Amino acid sequence: MRTLSILFALVIGMSTAFANSGEDAVARTAKATNFSEVINKIEYPQTARTNGIEGRVLVLVKINEEGKVATTKVVSSPSEELSKAVITAMKKLQFEPAKNANGVAVPSAVHVPVDFELTID
Repeated sequence: MRTLSILFALVIGMSTAFANSGEDAVARTAKATNFSEVINKIEYPQTARTNGIEGRVLVLVKINEEGKVATTKVVSSPSEELSKAVITAMKKLQFEPAKNANGVAVPSAVHVPVDFELTID
């Protein structure tokens, strides 16, 4: 019997501070504390599956000083359905905030690529 399975390949990109001066440069990047938990719950949208839509959704996630997701923006995506699935998941991420050289939490951002691939078992 052949079944359809879904693979998610994920990587979190480097953090960038939204600082106005060199003294606020990021010394420690933001780190997602529940990344695997959130990512493993992304469901491949049925419409995308049925239509054979695969590819990478790249999302820019901005993180505030408290480590909460402030905003999300799709940078690139093969379809609206895949974008919606990823954005919904990204809003559930929690982070240890980025910190500057003085140890003060600062806003930051990460690029999160999510690869959708249809395979037959």
